[in-house]
Amino acid sequence: MCERACHPAPRVFHMAWCLCFQKELLISLEESLLTSFALGSHTRSDGVVSPDRPFPDDAWWWRLRAWHAFFWRTSITCNGYVCQYEPCSLRVNGQQERRGWSFGTLSFLFLASPAAFYPGHSSTGIVRPLLGTGGINAACSVTSRFSFGAISTRWFGTGRPTNGDLLKMHFESMTEEQKKAPLFRDWLTYAASLPTRKVKDSTMVLHEQPFWAKPESLGRLALELKEPTTIARDAIHYLCAPPGSGKSATVVPVFLHPDADFTHLLYIAFRNNDGKFFQADPFDPPGGPAANSILAEEQGGAFAVDLLRSLLTEPWTTSGRRKIPLREVPGNPDKAKEEVEALLEEHCGKDCKVLLHVDEHRDMCDREEHPRCGARFSYGAMSAWQQAKNVTVIATYTDRPLAVPSEQSSTVCRVPLALPTFDPDAAAKDLPELKVPSSTDPSHDEQRLQATLRFRLAMKLRIVGLMYLHRHLRREEDLVLAPFLKEFKEAANSDENVKKRLESCIKICAVDDVETGDQQKDIASSLLLGLKDGSEELEQSRVSGLVVLPNRKLSASLVDLLGYRDPKHAVYLRGANRMAKVLKAPRSALDGTPLEEAYAWVLAVRSAVCETLDLGRSSFEAKFASIKLGRIYSTKDDKAVDWKFVQNMRDDTLYVAKEHGRPGVTGSEALDTHPRTDIFFLTAMGQLVLIDVTGSCRPNAVRSKLEKLTSAVMMLQKDMERGGVREVHGVVLAPFVSKEKGRVCNDGKEGLVCDDGRVELVCGEDAKYLLGGLAQVGEWFREDEKRD
Repeated sequence: MCERACHPAPRVFHMAWCLCFQKELLISLEESLLTSFALGSHTRSDGVVSPDRPFPDDAWWWRLRAWHAFFWRTSITCNGYVCQYEPCSLRVNGQQERRGWSFGTLSFLFLASPAAFYPGHSSTGIVRPLLGTGGINAACSVTSRFSFGAISTRWFGTGRPTNGDLLKMHFESMTEEQKKAPLFRDWLTYAASLPTRKVKDSTMVLHEQPFWAKPESLGRLALELKEPTTIARDAIHYLCAPPGSGKSATVVPVFLHPDADFTHLLYIAFRNNDGKFFQADPFDPPGGPAANSILAEEQGGAFAVDLLRSLLTEPWTTSGRRKIPLREVPGNPDKAKEEVEALLEEHCGKDCKVLLHVDEHRDMCDREEHPRCGARFSYGAMSAWQQAKNVTVIATYTDRPLAVPSEQSSTVCRVPLALPTFDPDAAAKDLPELKVPSSTDPSHDEQRLQATLRFRLAMKLRIVGLMYLHRHLRREEDLVLAPFLKEFKEAANSDENVKKRLESCIKICAVDDVETGDQQKDIASSLLLGLKDGSEELEQSRVSGLVVLPNRKLSASLVDLLGYRDPKHAVYLRGANRMAKVLKAPRSALDGTPLEEAYAWVLAVRSAVCETLDLGRSSFEAKFASIKLGRIYSTKDDKAVDWKFVQNMRDDTLYVAKEHGRPGVTGSEALDTHPRTDIFFLTAMGQLVLIDVTGSCRPNAVRSKLEKLTSAVMMLQKDMERGGVREVHGVVLAPFVSKEKGRVCNDGKEGLVCDDGRVELVCGEDAKYLLGGLAQVGEWFREDEKRD
């Protein structure tokens, strides 16, 4: 039975009756619902039902109600989460969430198309109890005994839900005890406290904008907030990146992520935010934070309490800085922590779990006149928040919270977190003009071109500014991106041949304004490899625009890395020049991928700095001063070995396969694809090392590369004396195949492929580590990832 609503969004009504006597009944909600809507479904190997294709974009959520006339027990299981339903109560994971329900009624909210906000979860929807807390993924079943009832579903609404929709649902699901503060009087009052940004002449509410992130990085960030890996008991997490990178916009999607497990999100700004920010009063010395550093820390703790009280009890009504008077006799820091706990228990409930977002923390107070005292004041404030029970602090700014010690400290310390990676494919769901050309079954050449295109496209959009994508989406006047988007769309539909369309789009996405070698930086090479927060090199050399890598090391942005030159290592600039050409020059299917050039740059610099290259379990003494083109094989046949070239190889040079389209190869040089190896070198010990790089996510593709490289190594070993070679080694770098999957394509073994150790697979995090600072853009190098 179907019915139409008064609004344009479709509404569909479906009812299924189920009757069971004396035995357990298992009803797959997804299967019954999807089948009823003719969407189709299949059962995975683990028994979970999932759809063959996503839900319609024009119907984004529906409500499930289950009525039971009588029963012994009813439970709903969702990906391991068990919701026990009993008369007038709802239990989630064994804990009762709400009493006083009407007889026999259980309501759940199902959200379709979760990839827009909780990607990386294989389920088809997200289940959130209407009056419960937290999100639970669907892949659900109802188990009832002696049960008689009905299940009904109703679709309504249009488009995919925004983070604002999800946050509002979370807000409305909070209990009365959790909303005792005036800040939570109603949704509009609470929403007015959340971050905004000024873009030209308009104010952008960040939680209302789409958040286009790579699923893995968003999930990883949520887990790191929940279970930080630090030796310190209290860790203040921070996101730092250049302006416009999406630091402040990241916090709401992470808060909403199913793995995050928070009840409240509180936002505190110390600058920007459409004028709604806090400030110490007085702000400047000598009346501001005391010249005595001990007293300044105590003042900071008291300031944290008074600011939090102001936030909770005096909601924002108009823009304008809010000054928090400093206490003359603040008391000790432990008292401040206890006051924070009492405030939160009073206004947010006894069992609240608060994510406290501290934005622009550097401007909490003056840090110029008395920098030490200003730093101690900031430390006192953030320590009071972080040390409070059930509070997690995440700080965002263009620099680290230097007022807080680095992770080596055993007290309150700072811990870096990597920003989720921008996903151009996710953006294309909201802006179809950005859709990357693809065929139903893309060839290997198409996948390589797509990897190059995504890298260029993402870099171009990041440099221009993602906020302009949001302006374009809101149909605001846009003279920055509109011409580019129009040109890109035309190129993406310009030819029946997918490869030609990809090459046209790559040409349009050339990033011409990237310059190399403009700035001398003594620690350029160290930044390219990644530095640990708190390292002596980093502390002694002030670097602006730091970014956090997935392994929590720090580097500079890719644009900055390209612009540096290292006076100690000339090979740094040679590698930067090659990488810049990947962003600028026309590319074809025969060209090397960005991933290959990234590895060539970082490996060359790593050898120059460390005088050795550790590739998996193998270690080679090498110190490269140059990167050059070369060919071990004269043709694409791996039997056509050019032993004369091998004899003339230098041990201070890293070689990149000379192929058509490589940086440094002119158009007149018609060269075959170089087989088996993308990068190679010869050590002073006479070791010939072949490196094959793959951006594949498929274990079978990696296994094929392993087999071919093993065959090539064995063949070269037979005649290696002709080239003056003592040993031949092979390494496959596969950063997008996990170690677990790597063992599958390596016959259950980890690391070494051949019994004599001459061929090795380096995959997953080990391979990503070798990307150094370029791991910040590594997710854009994937070649054959399955995409919606």
